[in-house]
Amino acid sequence: MKEKGEGSCETASGQSSLPPDSFHRQPVFIVGSSVSRWTAFYSTDDCMRLYHSLASNDAVRGVACLPPDRVSYLISAYYLVRYPGMQVACRELIKGARRVMLDSGMVSAMRAGELSWMERTEQLVRLARAFPFEAVVAMDIPTNPHLLSTSGLSVEEACEITAKNAGVFLSCWTPQKKLFVLQGRSPADYERMARDYESMGLFTHHEAKVGFAVGSLRGRRREDVLGIARICREVVPRRFSLHAFGIGAEELLVELSSLGYDSADCASASLAAACGRAISLQGRKRIRLSPANAGGRSALVAWNIAAISAGRSLACDDDMEKRVEVNYP
Repeated sequence: MKEKGEGSCETASGQSSLPPDSFHRQPVFIVGSSVSRWTAFYSTDDCMRLYHSLASNDAVRGVACLPPDRVSYLISAYYLVRYPGMQVACRELIKGARRVMLDSGMVSAMRAGELSWMERTEQLVRLARAFPFEAVVAMDIPTNPHLLSTSGLSVEEACEITAKNAGVFLSCWTPQKKLFVLQGRSPADYERMARDYESMGLFTHHEAKVGFAVGSLRGRRREDVLGIARICREVVPRRFSLHAFGIGAEELLVELSSLGYDSADCASASLAAACGRAISLQGRKRIRLSPANAGGRSALVAWNIAAISAGRSLACDDDMEKRVEVNYP
């Protein structure tokens, strides 16, 4: 993986200026934390995959126009159960051979005050068996301070529940690859959970059936994220894939890739759309959504994902212009 800047294809005007020998490589465009600064980097073989989080029925329907071979998605099991209409849209999305990962959605459940969702592993398994997801994430308890304070759980309790749920999930058959989440607040917490997983025999499973992920990284300082990431990559055997949850800053994605992480997920496209913003290589654009057209926001999610994926000539472009008005600041 090239370091940031070495394979840069962005000019001062924000337009792409790719070296001639880059066109055979697979591009990955990452949005910066400011939602206005872009970097592109290339890999000839092992490209870090970025999953885009979709949190509504409209968003799932809206991205159906995007090319299936260039975009990956993360969908919440909590939302699929809470809003059954999303299941119909999700099935249509996966039909196009799209790469979709199923997350437990425990963050959303805790925000909604539904702590009992942590006991619903059977719902996760039911969805995994009903849909051809690429991978399914075990029911984990995030350890972000604001979520723990509202739930009344300690870090130790959250980690114990995560490990317990992992054991239950491991015993259930699903056709997909299973991802087990490392949680904690300090690097020692994450290392301890990895050792717990090792004692459960998870490291003896085939890498095609089991992978791992690192949670609760959002809201931390860059150096803290990288410190935890290094520890987790060291304690999890290299033959297993490793995913980083909630990473939107381009610098972190590049550094995580260099550490050996295989994928990460990002909610930048959906969050920007929720704020009425369009992402583009030229920077910010303010969007005035038509109140009479409920599809405008879903078109904006698709637009933003297309921009992040550098898919500039897409079927969604013309469709979006019919539903939203783009106003340049």
